[in-house]
Amino acid sequence: MINCSPKKAATPATTAAMTKETAQKQYTADQLASGQQLYASSCGTCHKLFKTEAFTDVKWHGILNRMIPKAEVSAADAALIRAYVIANAAAAQ
Repeated sequence: MINCSPKKAATPATTAAMTKETAQKQYTADQLASGQQLYASSCGTCHKLFKTEAFTDVKWHGILNRMIPKAEVSAADAALIRAYVIANAAAAQ
C-alpha cells in the first residue's frame, strides 16, 4: 500500500535542471508511459491528480520535490514520474 506520510525528508532539488525538452529527449515513449501509470497509481491514491499541463516544469519541480518523498516510491519510479510530468508540463510563459 502506498503511504503519503510526511515523515521523510524532501528530496534534493538536483533534478530541477530537467526541463520539458530534456525530459522528452532523455526518456523513451515507453518510459514516459510507465511514468504516467506510476503517476496515476502512486499519486492518485491519496488525492486528485492535476493535469500535467496545469503547471510549468519549474512549478512541477517544487510540487514533486514535496510529494515524491510522501509517496514513498523507489528512486527509479520517482525518476519516471518526474520525467512524465515534466515532459508533459505547460510551456514556460
